[in-house]
Amino acid sequence: MLTGDFETWEADREFDAVTAFTAYHWLDAETRFERSARVLRPGGALAVVETRHVLPPDGDPFFAAVQEDYDAVHPRPDNRPPPPPQEIEDLTAAFDASRCFEPARAGPLPLGRRLTRPRSTSPCSKRTRGHRALAEAERNRLYELIRARIGDGTVRKTYLATLTSASKMG
Repeated sequence: MLTGDFETWEADREFDAVTAFTAYHWLDAETRFERSARVLRPGGALAVVETRHVLPPDGDPFFAAVQEDYDAVHPRPDNRPPPPPQEIEDLTAAFDASRCFEPARAGPLPLGRRLTRPRSTSPCSKRTRGHRALAEAERNRLYELIRARIGDGTVRKTYLATLTSASKMG
């Protein structure tokens, strides 16, 4: 196994596969496909797994209701529930647009987890919600409202994992 900064690393050999799990979006969008293809042998594969918080029709209504708490503390236009799974786009178009790979394939896999109040100050994603960017008083108030909304119950958070893969052209 090799580890390093993918943006600057220069491979000294070719590989059968490049894989990324919930991190490919952090790479430079202009170069990530070309750099991935460059280190693959002909026919080698790129496989990318992305996960997104989604709200299916049978999902926990907590994630729609909690938007009231976000609006009360820090109103923003993007305070909205997670999207339904069918609105999540996979990476096939991006793979194909790169012209480095054979036609890409994608497949979804719904995942879920239960969160209890003691285990999680907030079952809402800190990264996408910008909790860390809030002033401490706002963040504390938001967490107070969320804890009160959960009470002694649990929250069921649903994710959609999508695997997109393709073989290198040539």
